[in-house]
Amino acid sequence: MFARLLDFHALEWRYEPRSFPLQWHPDGTVHEAFTPDFYLPEFDLYVEVTTMRQDLITRKNRKVRLLRSVYPHVKIQVFYQKDMRDLELHADSGSPGEPPIDHVLFSAEDVERRVGELADRISEDYAGKEVKLLGVLRGSVYFLTELSRRLRIPARVDFLAISRFAPDDPAPQREHIVQPPHDPIEGEHVLLVAGIVDLGLSARFLLHELAARRPESIHICTLLDRSSRRLVPVDIRYSAFELPAPFVVGCGLDYRQLSRNLPYIAVVKPLG
Repeated sequence: MFARLLDFHALEWRYEPRSFPLQWHPDGTVHEAFTPDFYLPEFDLYVEVTTMRQDLITRKNRKVRLLRSVYPHVKIQVFYQKDMRDLELHADSGSPGEPPIDHVLFSAEDVERRVGELADRISEDYAGKEVKLLGVLRGSVYFLTELSRRLRIPARVDFLAISRFAPDDPAPQREHIVQPPHDPIEGEHVLLVAGIVDLGLSARFLLHELAARRPESIHICTLLDRSSRRLVPVDIRYSAFELPAPFVVGCGLDYRQLSRNLPYIAVVKPLG
């Protein structure tokens, strides 16, 4: 499934291209080695995909720590099966039902305060300029609406939509823009507004696609940034919150299209 995710985002990958010796016998022969699952040559990055079994996760985490110690120049990221489950939940549009909330992570007051602080910073950075807020549907709508109300500079609003990764799609297409911006962005100062930046794959895709339309500048503004799970490097200019939690809803983020309208951001209890 992880390979299909990489193919969806048009990333070149190689499966188990190299083994790294980790420990040696006194005679110099290899005692223990580690072979990461995937290699992404564009980013010189190895990715290890775990299972759901805790004993195997513990063993793999130990090997990853050892690899980083023996080969500090090698970049490796662990992608957990629960991470893939989170992606499936975001893509799931099955039978409706409110998700079971575990706890509130960021209150409505927290959100209001941070959006106001972001708006102040953006207003200062773009003083004397007009900015175009380009929202990524659908998760950005609530955040973009509140952000635009708090800006002290002229702002235009537009939206775009991209295809979504569907793990069970028998004939998946590559990621593409399904609804382009209504107006041209050439010569504009564009803020790409997102609800969340996670792996960084879609953000990277959009920056590349939109740069070809020759805006004067383009930067990302996101409500939530889960940088700990980033697979590819993405420059986030503006972020309201760093997200440690696995799966959240509210302020535009949904579970099966529900709970977007919650005024706070809440952690969902583990599902299934």
